[in-house]
Amino acid sequence: MPGRVAVTDRPIDRRDFVRWAAGSLIGAGILAACDGDSPTTPTEPRQKAFAADLSSSWGPEWLSLRYDTALQAFAGGVGFEMDPAVADALDDAFYMPYPVIVTSIQANDVRVRSDVRCGAASGAGIIARSSFDACYALIVTPGELQLSRYSPAERTILDSAQLPHDGWWSLSLSAVGGRLIGSAQSGSEHVEVEATDPQPLESGHVGLLGIPLSSEVTERVLFRRFRVDAGRARNDHRPQFVYAFTGAVVPEGRGFEAHVTAGTLLAEPLAFEISPDASFETKERTAMFSPEGGLSSVHGKLGGLRVGNEYFWRPVAKRGAADVPGPVRRFRTPPAPGEPVRFVFASCTAGGQTSYPSFLTARELDPDFYLHAGDWGYVDGFALRKSGDHFQSWWIRMMHCDGIADLLETTPLMFWQDDHDYDSDFGWAETVNPVAVKAFDELNANPSNEFFDVRWGDVHVWCLDCRKYATNPSMPDGPDKSRIGAEQKAWLKEGMRNSDAPVLIVASSMVFRNKKDTEPGWHNKFAVERDELLEFFSTLDATVVILSGDAHGHRLIHHFEFGELYEINSSGTDFGGNGESGNYDPEHTLINHGEQNGFAEVVLEPQGPQRQLRVRVVEREGSTLFEKRFPVS
Repeated sequence: MPGRVAVTDRPIDRRDFVRWAAGSLIGAGILAACDGDSPTTPTEPRQKAFAADLSSSWGPEWLSLRYDTALQAFAGGVGFEMDPAVADALDDAFYMPYPVIVTSIQANDVRVRSDVRCGAASGAGIIARSSFDACYALIVTPGELQLSRYSPAERTILDSAQLPHDGWWSLSLSAVGGRLIGSAQSGSEHVEVEATDPQPLESGHVGLLGIPLSSEVTERVLFRRFRVDAGRARNDHRPQFVYAFTGAVVPEGRGFEAHVTAGTLLAEPLAFEISPDASFETKERTAMFSPEGGLSSVHGKLGGLRVGNEYFWRPVAKRGAADVPGPVRRFRTPPAPGEPVRFVFASCTAGGQTSYPSFLTARELDPDFYLHAGDWGYVDGFALRKSGDHFQSWWIRMMHCDGIADLLETTPLMFWQDDHDYDSDFGWAETVNPVAVKAFDELNANPSNEFFDVRWGDVHVWCLDCRKYATNPSMPDGPDKSRIGAEQKAWLKEGMRNSDAPVLIVASSMVFRNKKDTEPGWHNKFAVERDELLEFFSTLDATVVILSGDAHGHRLIHHFEFGELYEINSSGTDFGGNGESGNYDPEHTLINHGEQNGFAEVVLEPQGPQRQLRVRVVEREGSTLFEKRFPVS
């Protein structure tokens, strides 16, 4: 049947490949060997999967890992017509562009072959052992053949060779254990590359890859005659879990419930199991939930949890009648009144890093939860395209990197958007990109998709969105001008006024003072609202502390006009350099570390006659930049 992959199941060893009868996948009718490049009318892209009727050649086994991208039929083959890339993304090897895979083949030992053709500013190739964030790739770019390994944080070129001309090349990529052999053939021209990977990728899918190399022109890559030979491991069709993390832990009846989320590469239904121990000998399981949204994420709520207890959970997929458990995650529920509380606050985390040591340092402190107040990877500048799927891929791939991956094993993450997450530098309500809003909403496991608060024992935190609801910064300042919007402001004031927690914390994505005058913020364009809020905070009968992000630095700010009201600005977790060095408000800023990277650790001591709240700003490797203590009654 055209477009279907026939399977042979006879036993084989590593040297004996089974031929997958996939030669008809590309190569019939309109897809015959012809070099014409004039496009035909493409089939309408389908979310996630390729259209089965694409020239009667592509079946449902083919899957685009970028859900708004599908292959199209052209006179010269099938391929991508790729929009110009975001300029900064072209300098960053963190991203694996436009992969498509054969879902029915998941193998370790494989040989992949296809004819490929790239444009003057693009690359085209074949991939093996592909997962969401890793693969081996053999790529033709103008004048060069590259054998590469993609990992969550980088692309490594294992070997390369010059190509004598552009045009169609027949590629072959063999991956057997850690041995990789690639070749390109065009007429009498033959070029080879090879490498040995000492830590081979695990079994994965095969497929094709297109790469834009220009931020100015639309480019096309074409493919013909795709074939695969696969070894015994092709039957290893275990689900590939793309992400799994704990979000909010919120009150439910007399106990608590945990918001969790997970997803698999092939968007499978999932259940969630929860247990009081890591062995899962005693456990409870939810029903199976279907994936939803463009991300095909699965969200769940694990209820009936007791105060001050540790729990373990994991997603579970099905393979036939068998359960396939995913990664195990741990969290604690909030404690009883009077007990200690520890959490981490951070903001502004650079994308494209190979590791994130500040997150590993934070994990070693064993916090109850982690709050990240915006700019999670600067997606607006570094995702290959400004579209929801590319934003999500960028955010999730960060979760696979050293440091962040370690933290998510043990710590609930609640994070929200600032200007770069909204694809709107210095943005406000009318400039945020709705695509970015939807993409983030599909990923997070916060208490809500709007502004939210976190009650954890004797600590109550309000997390403020300073972009999505903001009025126009260019308006004259006055009582009707707002960084957080009327609805969020009313919610904040009512919640803080009515809370019985002895410690009230405002976690703002924007700093209240100490910011460049050229950047619109509370410090200059919203000063009336700033003073209104600071005055309100100073009247509350509790210990009130402000935590803020955005300004790229770590500072202790005293709002002395409003009594003993302090702000700790902690912005910049892992950068090559933090991008700020000045102290733009020395009158109020008692301590200024403008170039270091790190985060704020917030610790509430257990109940006692001289109870204190301690806020310590921690350099990413673990040393203390400064500390401020507050009495708690």
